Amino acid sequence: MATPFLDILQTYFAGERATGFGIALPLGLVLMGLAGLHWQGEVGAWRWSLAAPAGVLGLVCVAVGLGLGLKTPGQVAELVSLLDQDPVQMLAVELPRMAKVNANWPILVWMWVVLLVSGLGLRMGVPKDWAHGLGLSLMFIGATGFLIDSFAERRALIYTAGLHALAREQGVAVPGASD
Repeated sequence: MATPFLDILQTYFAGERATGFGIALPLGLVLMGLAGLHWQGEVGAWRWSLAAPAGVLGLVCVAVGLGLGLKTPGQVAELVSLLDQDPVQMLAVELPRMAKVNANWPILVWMWVVLLVSGLGLRMGVPKDWAHGLGLSLMFIGATGFLIDSFAERRALIYTAGLHALAREQGVAVPGASD
């Protein structure tokens, strides 16, 4: 079957799984641990403003990490099987899914920008403990999201280009594709 595309597919999903188990899950566990340590070692508004966002982000990262890491092998097996049996059907499944994934990148970039700028504004512009702690938390969340999603977006765009190339090979029209 389409070996170059199969390599692209496996590379994309290996990156997804590595992000889940290798980045999001450990980061989540570290953040939850830091939240607990901070909760025990601080008092007042500073405690809440750092521990609560770190704990919530930690839980989200653990959930995302486990979700990506656990679902990926089954997703790959299903796609590889479908690719072997009916590449056109596999494209009918993956092209719309990846169009939705790729449509979210600009939204996510702006979300991270808003968090970074809001955090900086709180940290630099509001002379209160809660604002300093929350500002630091928001800047960390924004920067972390930017970092992780930058790698994820790059992988997704390469995978989508591979899908488009496979579609051309199979004679499948891709609406809006310019490559």
